[in-house]
Amino acid sequence: MVVEALASNLRGRVPGEAPSLRRLLREAGGVPVDVRVSYRFVEAVFLREPGPWGMLALTGAAGPVVDVFVGEHFEGGWRDFLELLDAGLAWRAHTLAEAAWRERGRGEPARGLAVLAGALAKAQEGLLDAALRLLAKARAALGGGVASWPCMEEAVRATAAGGPVRPSRCLNAEAVASILGDARGGGLGALGPSQGGRVGPR
Repeated sequence: MVVEALASNLRGRVPGEAPSLRRLLREAGGVPVDVRVSYRFVEAVFLREPGPWGMLALTGAAGPVVDVFVGEHFEGGWRDFLELLDAGLAWRAHTLAEAAWRERGRGEPARGLAVLAGALAKAQEGLLDAALRLLAKARAALGGGVASWPCMEEAVRATAAGGPVRPSRCLNAEAVASILGDARGGGLGALGPSQGGRVGPR
């Protein structure tokens, strides 16, 4: 079981602090798999229910927990994908594109978008070199016409630095729509798709 807890980044955490936040949550008994930091959120992904101490540690380190999602994939279409990227929720955008590739048969371009979102997620973990390698893989998979690659590299670098980023400005929305389709996952609301796995704020 994968549990993702999302806290407001009220303490001004930056991606370079992700390893120390992961250690803090591990010591609190939360056993996080990944911790990602965007300018808006601190996202902790656990392999099991984190329990009260893990959630308290996340709240103390970042800010109030605003959303909890149980499951491995977000569903949705191209608008959801772009909105998630701009909200600083690259991991959710990655899982949405991966689900489109694996479960909805949207093909290799959907996998390329999953890798692109994965590059931003790696940047949120403070792993710039890994993020840039993934971005190069996304570029090879998607080719031209989907993204302005210099703009995407700038977005990855800005994400790793903890700055506000709007990756959708680097993407051709029409091309993304042709890859992911128009199915919506129930609407993003303020944070993410509202669907069966979402259990809401705590």
